[in-house]
Amino acid sequence: MKGGDELAKDPRRPPLIKNFQLYPPNPLDEIQDYMSFLSLAFGLSGLMFKNKLFLWQSLACSFISIANMRTRNVDYKQVIGALLMAVVGLVLEYRFERTK
Repeated sequence: MKGGDELAKDPRRPPLIKNFQLYPPNPLDEIQDYMSFLSLAFGLSGLMFKNKLFLWQSLACSFISIANMRTRNVDYKQVIGALLMAVVGLVLEYRFERTK
């Protein structure tokens, strides 16, 4: 083992070294994740059950998700997929309406 001379020659300036502190997550960052997931869930439900209300909610959740997006950690495939699913679902539902 080496003695204290190594610590004396240490160029990292020990008084400036700080221990890592894990900060609690910001609740506003989680809103985008929830809205993106809700958009996918409403989109799939709307397509499976042919429900226009779910598809409109999916579109609204997609826009909220895009509006709250942060650029550092964004899954663009999920955001674009959720938006396209909502739009395509609405087009299919209104374009090919069922006749009673």
